[in-house]
Order: sequence, then C-alpha cells, then structure tokens
Amino acid sequence: MKPEDMGVHGYQVYAGDTDWFQRDSNKFLKSMCDDIQDKTPHTVILSAEQMFRDFSKTSKTSLKKFFGEYFSEVLVVAYIKSPMTSFFSSISQSIRVGKGNISPKHREIKRVINYYQGQFPGCIKLNAFEKNQLIKEDVVIDFLTKYVPELLGLIEVKKAKRSNVSLSWPLLLLLRKLRMQVQPEGNKPLRQTRMMLARVSRQFQKNKNYQSEKKPKLKKKASDYLVRYAHDYLWLKKEYGVVFSDLNYELINAKQSKPDMNLRFTDLEDLFDLSEIPVFKADIGWYSSKGNAYYLFYMVFLLRMRVKRLISLHLRKALSWMNSI
Repeated sequence: MKPEDMGVHGYQVYAGDTDWFQRDSNKFLKSMCDDIQDKTPHTVILSAEQMFRDFSKTSKTSLKKFFGEYFSEVLVVAYIKSPMTSFFSSISQSIRVGKGNISPKHREIKRVINYYQGQFPGCIKLNAFEKNQLIKEDVVIDFLTKYVPELLGLIEVKKAKRSNVSLSWPLLLLLRKLRMQVQPEGNKPLRQTRMMLARVSRQFQKNKNYQSEKKPKLKKKASDYLVRYAHDYLWLKKEYGVVFSDLNYELINAKQSKPDMNLRFTDLEDLFDLSEIPVFKADIGWYSSKGNAYYLFYMVFLLRMRVKRLISLHLRKALSWMNSI
C-alpha cells in the first residue's frame, strides 16, 4: 500500500503512531515473503478480514502484479455474512474496543468483489457465512473441504484454539456502560479506557457463571433499515447465487437509494430490545481512584501489548529457525 494510505486507528496498540505501524507492517511483509521463499510451499493461504476492501486507490502496485511475483495461480475466496449477522459482529467489536459509534451500516460488497474480479478474472469463489450452509457448521472445515482438501487431516492432528471468541452480550453491555461512565465523549477511547475494559473483560470471562449465549433482538426500525438498503445482497443473489435464510429479499429497496438521514440510532436502546439480557455489575474503584493499583494495572496492560507485539514479530520466527537447526 501507499505509505500515506497506511493509517492506523488511535485505539489500537500503536495509539495513532502511523510511522510505527508502517515499520511493523513492512517487517511483517518481509518476514512473510522470506518464509514463502525459504519454504517454497505448494499452497499459501492468506486470510484476513482487512483484505476485504477495494485497494485500487490505495495500493502502490496492483495485487495481481504483487502476487504474480510469488504465485503461479491465485484463488480468491470470500465468506460473507448477512446484513444482520454482519451488524451484530461489527457492533460487538466496537463495544469490545470501546468505540462510540454504533450506527448501523453496510459493507461495500459489490465494489470489493468487482475489484477482485478485475484483478483475478474468473477466480472468485463466494460463500454465505451461515452455519446451516457450512460443512459441519464450521468455516475452517468448509474452506478446507472445498478448496484445500489435502489439509483436512491437519484439523485432527493440530486442534487450533480459537482466539477471537465473541463476548457475551451481558458483558458487552457492561463494557459499554463503563466506557460511557469514564469517557462519555469521543469515538476514540483513551488507552487507559481500553485498559479498564480489557481488565474487566478478563475478570468476567474467567467466571463461567457470567457466560450467556443470549442475544438481544433487533428492533423493527433497525432491522428494516438494514434490510431496506441491502442492495448489494440482491446483486450477490443474482450474480453469484449467494443467498441468506434470514434475509427477506422482497423487502430490499430495489432502487439504489441512499439511507434515510433522518433515521438516528444514538444508543443501544434505539437498536435492540435489551429487556431480557442479564445485568452485570463491576467495581472499578481501582480505576476511578487513580491510585497505586490503577497505575500498576496500567503498566501491566502496556507491557502485555508490547510483549504480544514482540512475539508476533520476532519470537515465533526465531523459534522456527531454532527448530530447523
């Protein structure tokens, strides 16, 4: 990507330091390319949600040209969520990291798919990210079965631990409440706010009594909003045959109209019926007092982020090199 387009969110570990982010990105890219050249694998799988975007204006070289330096063949596979499922996922992530903006919006599916179709014509495979449409209701098994069946045996040999586990809604509502309590304004949470949310989250995740699979129901106004402007999903159905069981296609506004700006969703109560979600409480006196305990937890939080970064960038490669000796 062009350096000027490699922006970094203020709420991430880099705290808005774009230069630091770019240096790490370059190190990661070089490490990945070195691994490919050293190992000379038959197949390389690159998987990242951030790749689902149109890079035409932000890349200094096209993906086709870049991948052409390493691969003889490229297959683009995408698993797409329905409007409602996608929104639940995005808002839960926003609450988890402490972001303030909760307005519903659609991802640009048609534009992104057309971009990849232009880069790799005829090499696009699209799937509905819906449990009842996935082989054994598992996205990893579904992907391997369809596209890399020779690797299916590895699932039994190496049982991977899922790290990006969704938080329960009672915990998400608690995090939202605490965030508004300590930092009511602003879309970008302060680092100390993130530290508080991370610590409270770890405390409650350890206690099984606080686990709950119950999700709130979308209010009709919010649900209608998400469906009415799901124009790209009509295109997905027509061009690729990708359909979703929870989407009423007859309610989609066939005319390409922009969302109604008069519709406002300023709080979670505007979007969801939260009446059946259990209420959690947390004592954050250690944070509010800004005493010794607060600063200790803050330093541990910063250290954890730095160590995780070092492990991802350097230690794993060093361990791999040592094992190969």
